[in-house]
Amino acid sequence: MRLINSLARSLQSRGGGIPSVAVRIYKLVAVNVLRGLHEVVAGEIKSLVKAGGTVLDIGCGTGSLLAMVCSLSNCYLIGLDISEGMVSEAAKTLSRCGCPYDLILGDAHRLPLREASVDVAVCTGALHHMRDPRVFFSECFRVIKRGCRALIYEFSPDLPAEEFRKTAEEFGVPSAVIRLVATLHGIPREEFVRGRLKSVLKEFKHEIVSLGAVTKVVLTKQ
Repeated sequence: MRLINSLARSLQSRGGGIPSVAVRIYKLVAVNVLRGLHEVVAGEIKSLVKAGGTVLDIGCGTGSLLAMVCSLSNCYLIGLDISEGMVSEAAKTLSRCGCPYDLILGDAHRLPLREASVDVAVCTGALHHMRDPRVFFSECFRVIKRGCRALIYEFSPDLPAEEFRKTAEEFGVPSAVIRLVATLHGIPREEFVRGRLKSVLKEFKHEIVSLGAVTKVVLTKQ
């Protein structure tokens, strides 16, 4: 599993995002798995952002998380993805919601946004795509306002079976599916608490939170 995870992350961090031909498969499989996570994240964003606030979703995919945020709170939504196919799908999703929004085809290592321009930046299941996490974290810090947060969520494959069972029950999908997603599209928690990512995160005010099979990084700009 460790070798498969390492290989998958190496391939996915080479840039370009998910190709257009794979977007349909992503919609059929990944969106259903991520729905439970998106519900948790949308609820947290609602508690952090006042009506009219700005929410940035980095690696927004099909826009499903932003649509959930819109259903809970009246916010200005910004979705960014490096995949043209994903941005097109997000446009279809968000055209049906009632919140103002903008979608950007761009790179998370060079966010085309002003400094201190968003109330919450969020990233779900995309950190393993980042070529340079240090640059990505720096960009998150740059665009959030003082006193605000960036929330970064990743599945982690190196956990006890009980953690996968808990998350599977919460998200309403089989435990084996959660474990597979974590292996192919996740980062071991070990890397956050003792490994490479820990050394990077030391440069930023942060907190690591365990959410079952999901690892959450909270970056706070003081």
